[in-house]
Amino acid sequence: MSSMNRSSFREQPLLSIPQIIIFLLVIGIFYFTVTINRRNQNGELMLEERQIVEAQVELESTRQIELIVTLEYRTSDASVEDFARNEGGLLQNGEVRVKPELIEATAAPTPEPIVTRDPILDAQAWQAWWKLLSDSPRPTR
Repeated sequence: MSSMNRSSFREQPLLSIPQIIIFLLVIGIFYFTVTINRRNQNGELMLEERQIVEAQVELESTRQIELIVTLEYRTSDASVEDFARNEGGLLQNGEVRVKPELIEATAAPTPEPIVTRDPILDAQAWQAWWKLLSDSPRPTR
């Protein structure tokens, strides 16, 4: 009987042709999505690296200009003259070196502060209450 049961039922495949096509399409879409996402992330990383490199290039360009200006000044006659005057202590013909003299002054003593009596000590209780409760000037006796 068991042979009869087997032959009477037709063996069906696990998946039909449309199911296989849909399965392959889903796998293809998933692969495509993952690939596009990875490329997008790589592009963002490259953009960040490019911005960093551009900032470094701008910084180095500024530094290069500063070095060129410094080199031009250091090789000029004005630089040599400035060095000779300030660091070498040399003078041109007819110039006189002026050396400032330091005058030491004695410090004046600190004046004593003037001591004044605190008006709170002369106030009476009703005057303090008057000040707290009203904005008008306090009456005098």
